[in-house]
Amino acid sequence: MNLVLPRDLFNHAKVLKCYGQLALKIHDYGYYSDLVSLSLFGNTFNIEQNEGSGDLYISNLKLFTKQGREIELDCKYNSREFFTMFYYLEHPDEDIDDYCDEVFNRDGSFSDEFEHMLTDIRKGKV
Repeated sequence: MNLVLPRDLFNHAKVLKCYGQLALKIHDYGYYSDLVSLSLFGNTFNIEQNEGSGDLYISNLKLFTKQGREIELDCKYNSREFFTMFYYLEHPDEDIDDYCDEVFNRDGSFSDEFEHMLTDIRKGKV
């Protein structure tokens, strides 16, 4: 990825802010820490760009369910919104739509859709 200043400073900062907000809620505040956890592989944050969508993600910081399933995360590139993180989790029943929506509301709280997915994880539906 060819970085352009100042645009990509803001894009990378937003990615770190979104992942940081997620880490605070799960690790420090304990929200849903019985269901999901963040795992860092390495000592740096490797911010990469999805070649298909152009969105940014940290390739070595993963969100896992306690059953070991990865919940994919990415942040919208060049978005002016405060929290631009989206999640994706494939539903095991192919007749039911996969989980895919925003992680946060504008104020940084978890979105209803993200909490719905977490509730389904708790109930063993995922």
